[in-house]
Amino acid sequence: MKRFYSVVVVLVLSLVTGSYSKTLLNSDFNADANGWTQEYGGKWQIQANAFEGKTFSAWAGDKNWTDYRVTLKAKCLEGGDEGQIWLSFRYQDEWNRYAIAIRGGLLDDIALFRYQKTSVPKQPSVRCPLNVPLGFDFKTNIWYTIKIEISGPQIKVWI
Repeated sequence: MKRFYSVVVVLVLSLVTGSYSKTLLNSDFNADANGWTQEYGGKWQIQANAFEGKTFSAWAGDKNWTDYRVTLKAKCLEGGDEGQIWLSFRYQDEWNRYAIAIRGGLLDDIALFRYQKTSVPKQPSVRCPLNVPLGFDFKTNIWYTIKIEISGPQIKVWI
């Protein structure tokens, strides 16, 4: 059974491009989520200066961006030691994107996924080429600062 957990994202989302000298998007969620789009029935809202969501995606920016760096704070609100935080990038739609999953519990890892649409509706190709141990115990209700840097074929993640 697939479980979805609430994730709060405080996106003091410095989304910068190319040589990382130009800020493309900055969201602090003091009052609203301007520039963010919820897809496929996602349930996202502003709560205490954070963007809180459960299930499905919310995205911002330009889908044509290729090389950029994202810095954010996120925490999982549910799931106990089995909680997870999922973040997507190079997002085109739910079935065409990359994602990282920071997973607690028995998995206790960070995994990279590549979703790619196929000719069969709602059955994408999902590849998981990388699983790396976290090196710490993932906990719910703890803020994690996450940085993702995407440049050409390279994807770097810091927690």
